[in-house]
Amino acid sequence: MELLEKETVSFYLRHDWTPFHYVFLKEEKYSGINSHQEAVLEFLNCSNRFRECLRLMWSDRNPMKIDHEAYARKFHELNEEKINYTDIRFFDKMKEYPIYVNKEMMRAKRITPESFWAEDGIYRTSFLDAPQGAAGTEEEFNQLNDRLFPDKDHLHIYLWNNEFTNYYNNGRYWDGAYVWSVYDEKRKRFTVFDAILILD
Repeated sequence: MELLEKETVSFYLRHDWTPFHYVFLKEEKYSGINSHQEAVLEFLNCSNRFRECLRLMWSDRNPMKIDHEAYARKFHELNEEKINYTDIRFFDKMKEYPIYVNKEMMRAKRITPESFWAEDGIYRTSFLDAPQGAAGTEEEFNQLNDRLFPDKDHLHIYLWNNEFTNYYNNGRYWDGAYVWSVYDEKRKRFTVFDAILILD
């Protein structure tokens, strides 16, 4: 599995107004749920790196003026920034960073494309009704998904639980935390993303 770093960082910087963060991965040797789990773990590795980049680059400067090229360079330099594996089974009292994960607690359920894009589905409502003021329009939602998933007939989609890590503590406390892994078998590509719905 290969992180598509340039595409991931570029997408993150251009779409930071949405309630989602996306990571893109190339996977030539797809092995079902095991590949999905590996993709989610790589997503959390990237989340650790995104967070550390912001911490290092914001300092006292206006975060809206971060230089995108400098950010991409810093993200690349932080390729050793990894999540921590643990056997801890209760994360609610921990801070969100650094990220800890208990792999034994990871659970997922496969969902159909129809339920994934359903009008009352979690994904769509998270985008349209984001409580932190990042809500988008129906048109923006459709445009984004047409770009991310151009061939919706070849997707394998899993929705993961959020209890296996401290990273989703705030979402569990507020309006929810969700993470999806979507494999496009035609393009041999993973799109992994989450929504942490909290009130600012």
